[in-house]
Amino acid sequence: VNTAKGIEEAARADEILISLAAASQLFTRFRILGRHALSIKGKSEPVTVFRVLSRRTEATKTLLIPNPGRS
Repeated sequence: VNTAKGIEEAARADEILISLAAASQLFTRFRILGRHALSIKGKSEPVTVFRVLSRRTEATKTLLIPNPGRS
């Protein structure tokens, strides 16, 4: 819960940030961009987060993150 709250607080009003675990489950249905480390209070290591761009359609099959389930 604390990790989710930290990710939510880091997101701007116009963006959705998700964890690596969520990205690895959603990358086939959503266009996901980038990867950056986010320092979250109470976590000793930075948390990797991704930005959700849009829902995928048949026309948008380009994978924007390689192997999101692997570091």
